[in-house]
Amino acid sequence: MTNSFATSFWAHIPTVTHIPLAFGTTNLGDDIQSYAASSLVDCHQFVNRDCMEKWPTDAIVPMIGWFGYGKPYTKATCIFVGTHIQRESRKYFYEQRVAEWIVRSVRDQGFPAMARDLDTRDFLRSVGVEAEFGGCVTQTLGRYDGTRKGTLVVDVPDESIVGFRDTHYRPYLPLLSPAERVLEARVQVQRFARFEVVHTSRLHVLLPCTALGTKVVFHRQAAWFQPERLTGFEGLIDAET
Repeated sequence: MTNSFATSFWAHIPTVTHIPLAFGTTNLGDDIQSYAASSLVDCHQFVNRDCMEKWPTDAIVPMIGWFGYGKPYTKATCIFVGTHIQRESRKYFYEQRVAEWIVRSVRDQGFPAMARDLDTRDFLRSVGVEAEFGGCVTQTLGRYDGTRKGTLVVDVPDESIVGFRDTHYRPYLPLLSPAERVLEARVQVQRFARFEVVHTSRLHVLLPCTALGTKVVFHRQAAWFQPERLTGFEGLIDAET
């Protein structure tokens, strides 16, 4: 999926007032998605991704990222783009109020729900929601054409790979403010851009690097967490880009 395709349906969104941010997680990949979305639509107000019932009723929120805590319902206006719905929470979508809410939200946004992965797309279709595969908001990051040097290794246990080693598990993230979390993500994206090659088991290293034009090697065997999240990205996973 190209940057232009991943960006195209965002042009149909007239206004965004808030971006979802995972206030309590320790995974920097969550914040990279929020950073990409906030940069794309020039929005710098955030709502807690995992407390939808507390979103302002007048907010307009793109449903980017991973959703899996509690019942998915809010009185805010939601736009389904770059959305992953984890399997354990899908039982809630069969409840009448939730099903009606998502069908109404997708109808009002004027284009199909753009799922982050094929697994989510197929699930949404199964509950009567018009849905397509739209990829991830991190694929809209602009290409970097500057100097690159060295090797970065992010969450790959293979010690034979020589390079600067990093992890997206950062236990201090819940202590940061939303602005600080987004800044942390911005610095990490800039780091991806400046390495010649990146080895990773993280989806939200693979996708940003691909958008930036950084060569990336994905280590599927180390990507243990919810493999259904990877559906639709096989062409990127199985190729050095």
